[in-house]
Amino acid sequence: MKNDNSELKGRILIVDDDEIVSGMLTVLLEKYAYAVNSVESGEDCLAQIGDLKPDAVILDIHMPGIDGYQVCQQLRERPETHDLPIIFLSGLEALEDRLKAYDVGGDDYIAKPFNPEEIRRKVDIAMRIKHKRDQNIVEKQVSDTTAMTAIFSLGEFGAALKFTRDSLHCRSLQSLAKLAIDALQTIGVESHIQIRTRDFGTLTVTPEGPAIPLEVSVFELSLKQGRIFQFSRRLIINYESVSILVLNLQLDDDEKAGRIRDYAAIICETSEAAVENILLRLDANARTEELRQLAEATQTAIENLHTRYRLQQADTRFELDQMIHAMEDMYVSLGLLESQEKTVNHLIHTAKNNVMNRLEQGMVGENEFKEILERLAEAASYSVPMEEESQESDSIDLW
Repeated sequence: MKNDNSELKGRILIVDDDEIVSGMLTVLLEKYAYAVNSVESGEDCLAQIGDLKPDAVILDIHMPGIDGYQVCQQLRERPETHDLPIIFLSGLEALEDRLKAYDVGGDDYIAKPFNPEEIRRKVDIAMRIKHKRDQNIVEKQVSDTTAMTAIFSLGEFGAALKFTRDSLHCRSLQSLAKLAIDALQTIGVESHIQIRTRDFGTLTVTPEGPAIPLEVSVFELSLKQGRIFQFSRRLIINYESVSILVLNLQLDDDEKAGRIRDYAAIICETSEAAVENILLRLDANARTEELRQLAEATQTAIENLHTRYRLQQADTRFELDQMIHAMEDMYVSLGLLESQEKTVNHLIHTAKNNVMNRLEQGMVGENEFKEILERLAEAASYSVPMEEESQESDSIDLW
């Protein structure tokens, strides 16, 4: 029998082979706004309880086939009926019968012949216990879900914070790409990443290494789809220089999918800032290399100039000495007096010394020249340290 009252207190299953008892209980409970189903054996109870889904069971102890104790025991062994309120109904009043009912998992005990008010009161109590258990289960599930969400969120926040900190130390685009993929893997997200630069090309990376052309084309086409674009279980987040492709978005869990979107967006935005930092470093390295090469070339040029100048001094001294010897050989043919020869010699040697002094004055002092060379050598040896790339990064292709 069933009660269609929309204000039902609950659904009761009566298990009793006595049709009169079942009928009386049914009329009584329906009067108190309960929906009632009844079966005549323990076997029927065990077979149909999954479909009937009662909120409580009134169970006779002595029945043909398996008795009420065995039925209760089996119901307690099933996860879906483990906490189901079970009220034993029996004509036995002995203490040992009640203890056995308690041992097999019964919640209450009603002796036959029963009192209608006792039935109502004990069923109401059983229903309150059932509702309280259900409420506790729901609250525990909510609490567990909230706690797990908090734990996951805290873990994601910690991972994002670690990525932000570590990205500041990245000195190459390859290491940044690997760091971003690893950061997403810490929360179970499979991803690919593309980094685009004007001067250093485009880098597309997967956890396995270089991206295949089809994967690269997906990134290229997605740039026209806006900041966030989702297709099936995949999600692409686009920034000016960085795009992240998420491969395993959780479509069956909206809350988790939202967290993944937020986390991936944080990684992508942080990577965008890190790319700018890396490009500034790479540009500084390039300029430093240019200056180093310039210093090296200047050092070489000055050394060569110094050598040529010294050779020029030696050649000039040699030519002047040759000229003086030639003039001295001409004194006899010119018929000069000794006093005249001395005068001419004095003039010639004075002129030679003046020329050599002028050449020497035009040359940087040896100490100054040595200091210049040392500074140029120091500048030529300077370089900005770069991190060593792993073997994995060595295999990354630029597309």
